[in-house]
Amino acid sequence: MKELLKLLSCSLGADHNFRISIGAYSKYLPQFLSAHDRELLLGCFAGIDVNDIFDKEQNMLALFNTHAIKMATLLHFSYDKSLYRAVLRFIRDIKANHY
Repeated sequence: MKELLKLLSCSLGADHNFRISIGAYSKYLPQFLSAHDRELLLGCFAGIDVNDIFDKEQNMLALFNTHAIKMATLLHFSYDKSLYRAVLRFIRDIKANHY
């Protein structure tokens, strides 16, 4: 989660020419996110149900992947998009075969 929040902070900073502050502990972060990203972020917090945890992890991966692609493009870094699919497959495999 910590890395996701850092990535979102950088992504929002880039969107606003680094003229915004998301506050201590990212408390203002949600107000700068699009409605879709805000819902995904809120959807990253899981309860105690194992299926819920796997679902929330997939939300977190999707949000991270979207903003990682954006920042990699902006900063001219390479980003292996197949890694997202591989991790997603791995998580789905664990869920299907172990829970």
